[in-house]
Amino acid sequence: VEYRCNRGTGFTEEERALLLEVAVSLETLVVRYRDLHTAEMERAKVVQLDADLLALHDGSCDLSGSDVDEVGRKVVEMATQRLGFDRAGIFLVTPEDDALRGSWGTNEEGGVGRIADTVFPIHPQRSEELTEAAQVVRGDLAYFLTRDLDGEGRKSKEGDIKANLTVPMRVGERITGVLTVDNYFTDRPIGQEQVQPLMVLANQAAAALENMRLYQQLDDAYQYLASEVEERKKAEVQLQRAADELEQRVRERTAELAEQGRLLLAFQEIARTTLASLDQQQIVEDLSQQIQGTRIFRSLTFALVDEEERSIKVANSFTRKRDRVGDLVEVVGQHKGL
Repeated sequence: VEYRCNRGTGFTEEERALLLEVAVSLETLVVRYRDLHTAEMERAKVVQLDADLLALHDGSCDLSGSDVDEVGRKVVEMATQRLGFDRAGIFLVTPEDDALRGSWGTNEEGGVGRIADTVFPIHPQRSEELTEAAQVVRGDLAYFLTRDLDGEGRKSKEGDIKANLTVPMRVGERITGVLTVDNYFTDRPIGQEQVQPLMVLANQAAAALENMRLYQQLDDAYQYLASEVEERKKAEVQLQRAADELEQRVRERTAELAEQGRLLLAFQEIARTTLASLDQQQIVEDLSQQIQGTRIFRSLTFALVDEEERSIKVANSFTRKRDRVGDLVEVVGQHKGL
């Protein structure tokens, strides 16, 4: 504290003692004001932190979207606009190549876009290729926080990243990726108190992305079933058309057969009438033939009877003649014996 006066004489001893007491009081006041200001700043941070946590917990910051790109954009905007980081990036696990692949993040212009070119191996063959992000995904680290990423010997693509924070994205017990933030543009440090809000955001983001992935799978399944139903409907229409055509052909064929049946019955009636008349003539002819045959048979019978009677008469005559000859022979024999 410096005191000045424009009078010609200096301060007396009593004035100096009084000024010294005032200086001590002013110093105490300044220190207290500074502490109070610091406390107010910390309280403001806590209030903002509570507001951010409340917004994340109660769902007032909606992370849902019509597709995964919209969800990813909302997460990055939440990290930069609400949580106050300069940049943010989402890296998701791709099991097929055992890597962390960039999905959405802050681009060089400060907007949100795809960062698919950034890939971190989760289980690299060389230890020097193992990143802190991979260790967080593997569960080796709960999170990673540093005040000078490149200054501590790491090599980023930019080459001069200082404050950096990486937290896991969890769905239940499963880690699906990491959310990484830094203050690349402002070089502001990242405090320990900022870890928890980012973790909450990361878990909310993981749940939103997982729900969107499941929704897309469900939508794909629905579209597939809808196409199958449409194809089945088309097939049913074709089958119904074929059935109608077949039924029409059956009706036409039935009508043709019925007409042919009626014609056949007519022909049968004509044939029956004709055959009836022919049968009557045949019967007359047969009777005539039978009558004639009967006459001939009777004639033959009579002739045979006459012939038999004559034969019997001849046989009887022959028998009588034989008997007579036998008698004569016997008489002759008797005369010779004499």
